[in-house]
Amino acid sequence: MPVGHTEAVVTGTLAGYNSVQYIKRSKPLILPTTLAVGDAIRYVRVQMETEEGLGYKYTFSGSVYFDRMKQKGLYSINPQEIAKRVDAAEMARIFS
Repeated sequence: MPVGHTEAVVTGTLAGYNSVQYIKRSKPLILPTTLAVGDAIRYVRVQMETEEGLGYKYTFSGSVYFDRMKQKGLYSINPQEIAKRVDAAEMARIFS
């Protein structure tokens, strides 16, 4: 999994949410790869299955994943742009 504060908060929250889904016998939430966090989870999972991938750190603030995020157009510090992407992915109200 990704390492860092943001990554830990997001993956921990997702794990807790999906634990409840499991208990309720509901489908787990899978974050779409159109969002940086969804892409990061999928990308890091694949990379961690390789020997080379085990040697990297994956964070939103630098390193291998940060470069990927910029290349894929997923990096932004504009709150409105991020909100539009979250809305388009239908993830804005998942905790409502």
